[in-house]
Amino acid sequence: MPYSRRRYLALATVGSAALAGCAGDEERPNGTSTDRPEKTPSSTPADNGTPRPTKESRTATDTDTRGEPTDGSGPDGSPTETETPTDSETPTPTDTETQTETETPTDTEPAGQDVVVGPNGLLVFQPEEFTISAGATVTWEWDSDGHNVRPSSTPGGSDWSGTPGGDGTTYDEGYVHEHTFTTTGTYEYYCAPHRGAGMTGSFTVE
Repeated sequence: MPYSRRRYLALATVGSAALAGCAGDEERPNGTSTDRPEKTPSSTPADNGTPRPTKESRTATDTDTRGEPTDGSGPDGSPTETETPTDSETPTPTDTETQTETETPTDTEPAGQDVVVGPNGLLVFQPEEFTISAGATVTWEWDSDGHNVRPSSTPGGSDWSGTPGGDGTTYDEGYVHEHTFTTTGTYEYYCAPHRGAGMTGSFTVE
């Protein structure tokens, strides 16, 4: 009997050890256990003397290369347009203003002459003598009553005959007699009613 007790204790000890060893093993579906194989380091490629680039160095290199395109493309890979210099506008020369020709003054009429007949009741022509250019007009204006203008001497070819009517026809204040003289020479005239009182006049046409 003592022998059987010692054998039982020995078997119990062996069984406990066996259970402890099986705790780390995986059980297969069929109830058998398999030891987990230890990972062995993979074979390292032979060192040929060239250092392998690290992840950080590769990333930095790729970033630098992508950031600076060398084929004329933009950051997104699209081609960039190069500005073409535009031609500067050349000012169109404007025509210089043509100076307008100065108009040649046309021939003006010669200055005329005014003569007052009987000024203030006096028996005179005022002025009594004057000179005009050919084509000028002489205007006689009455300042008193009872006078006329009669030619006593005219150059050949002249058509001036004085106031209308004969020596006995007179005109009063406000009357006007005028004539344009184109024939050159000396003209003499008088007031018929007052010729004896010295009411005479003369002028020259040049």
